[in-house]
Amino acid sequence: YYRPPYNWPLMQRFFMPRIIPGLEWADDNSYGRTFEWLGSTGKFTAQHLAKKNCFDVAIEVDNLRILKPIVNNIRRILDLDTNIHAVEQNLKEHYSTQITLHKGLRLPGTWSLFEAGIRAILGQQVSVATAHKLAANIIEALGKPIDNHYLFPTPKAIADSDLSFVKMPGARKQTLHHLAQHYIDQPLPNNPEEWLLLKGIGPWTVDYARMRGLSDPDIFLGGDLGVKKAVGGSLHEFNPTLATPWRSYLTFQLWNQH
Repeated sequence: YYRPPYNWPLMQRFFMPRIIPGLEWADDNSYGRTFEWLGSTGKFTAQHLAKKNCFDVAIEVDNLRILKPIVNNIRRILDLDTNIHAVEQNLKEHYSTQITLHKGLRLPGTWSLFEAGIRAILGQQVSVATAHKLAANIIEALGKPIDNHYLFPTPKAIADSDLSFVKMPGARKQTLHHLAQHYIDQPLPNNPEEWLLLKGIGPWTVDYARMRGLSDPDIFLGGDLGVKKAVGGSLHEFNPTLATPWRSYLTFQLWNQH
């Protein structure tokens, strides 16, 4: 369950062009995917029931003892626990004359910080469609099969591959290797700020990964092309700090200005 409003159409519109075949699936009312979590594997499908303000979630997992953390992560991915009224009150107060505010806009997450980082690297300086194609190639080649689908590749699978099948610059392939090796070498690799020490990873990649992999509510992607375009159309001087601590929601509002 969630507290409305919840703008599922915009959430679904974000997910759809980024769905990686074999890893994820979606239709007008649902989103699902495979996962590997705390040593177990499985998959889920979340069906949106708008009239009941909830999602009906079917989960298959090989270890029921970790069902609760899995459910919590699904809630994070679908952003079900945010006080959306507090978010919208803030944004309305500061930006209602500058942008069109969409009610119930949530933050679509991804399963893990590592996955968010890999997807962010694949998305550097290319279109969503190109990044999607690159990700699909990697999942199909390096993901472990599970029930006619694939799991997202492990750091070791990416680190051990020469990635010759991926059509992208060699330097970016090296960046994928750097992040994968970081996850192999470091006992606590989930601090994105430390990724900045890795060649090829800059602030945009770190911020994008934090926003989608950790669901950090306070990330403003000021360097993003879509954000720049939306702000450029604003009539007044734009001050994103006014949205603190909800700058991620401002980022998504700006992405939905077209």
